[in-house]
Amino acid sequence: MGNLEASLEDFNKAAELDPLNPVIFSNRGLVLWKLEKFWEAIADYTKEISLGGKQKPRTWALNNWAYCYAKLGEFE
Repeated sequence: MGNLEASLEDFNKAAELDPLNPVIFSNRGLVLWKLEKFWEAIADYTKEISLGGKQKPRTWALNNWAYCYAKLGEFE
């Protein structure tokens, strides 16, 4: 898990430097998902979706968002 923790630190720094880049939140969400920090991952996927701008949210972002809720038993 050491690499995941280091990746998380890097994505935290990247989010500070470029807080409007949805790709950062997508990738950090994936790291948080792998660390089983599902609520934090949900927050990042929500941010990614909201930053989609003119693009429609990507299907995989919504899928990952829903998966995290399912892992938490939040089906509504």
